Amino acid sequence: MKLSSRVYMTQRDFDIISSLLGRVKHADECGFGRLAEELDRAELVTSANELPEKVVVMRSIVQYLDLDTGKEKRVQIVFPHEVDIYKGRISILSAVGSALIGLSVGDEIEWPMPNGNVSTLRILNVEQGSV
Repeated sequence: MKLSSRVYMTQRDFDIISSLLGRVKHADECGFGRLAEELDRAELVTSANELPEKVVVMRSIVQYLDLDTGKEKRVQIVFPHEVDIYKGRISILSAVGSALIGLSVGDEIEWPMPNGNVSTLRILNVEQGSV
């Protein structure tokens, strides 16, 4: 798996995502092991004001390019109870949500998808959003 240079996250997001993963039985079998690895390598800050610009955090609206398909997509990374596929809100526990969290504009990452393929995703733009 190709990793971006750094993963940034607020302590609050880290704690909530860690708690979510702690509640999932057989996390590795469900594909959440990679998200746990991202959390392990995250550089934590106490507030969003300390993050570099254009970092994907919870509730960010992210435009990314799937380098394997050439398709651009725009999604918002949210907690599981906030998912709304019609509004483009995807869970942090989804394959794409897990791959994008903590990355910055220009970063690329190879990530396993539910269909068994590995996709390479490039972050094109990040905006702060709300639910």
